[in-house]
Amino acid sequence: MSTISVDSSQYGLGAVLLQEDHPIAYASSSLTETQQRYSQIEKELSDIVIGCKKFHYYVYGTKFVIETDHKNLIDLLPKPMDKLSPRLQRMVLELFKYNLQLRHVSGKSLYVADALSRNPLKCHEDTSFLEAGAAVVHTVSTASDEKT
Repeated sequence: MSTISVDSSQYGLGAVLLQEDHPIAYASSSLTETQQRYSQIEKELSDIVIGCKKFHYYVYGTKFVIETDHKNLIDLLPKPMDKLSPRLQRMVLELFKYNLQLRHVSGKSLYVADALSRNPLKCHEDTSFLEAGAAVVHTVSTASDEKT
């Protein structure tokens, strides 16, 4: 079963897709000035939504687990929609298309997602993670070509 570990910080969001505890893919995103003013539960839920979107092709149609260190999220999804703020309602609606299970883990266990959230990629959310990764690989290969 696949697992997405997510974490958010003051300036960014981080997620890692794991299969049998081995990392398969990484995602990181900077928060906009508006997103930086979100409450912590909104940041954490936003991180789950972005993680699901980034890894959509890996997890859509399968059952998977989301690991989070924010315990309040576990109680949030079963709540009636009319008890949630409009922003949280929109995010929860995005998650309804996935067959996911939320699991609370200690923050110490989310070291990869935590590291990604604390040093996020400086790119817009609409930039695909693969495009950003390709830019980094291209930069590294160009730099190594110049040395030879």
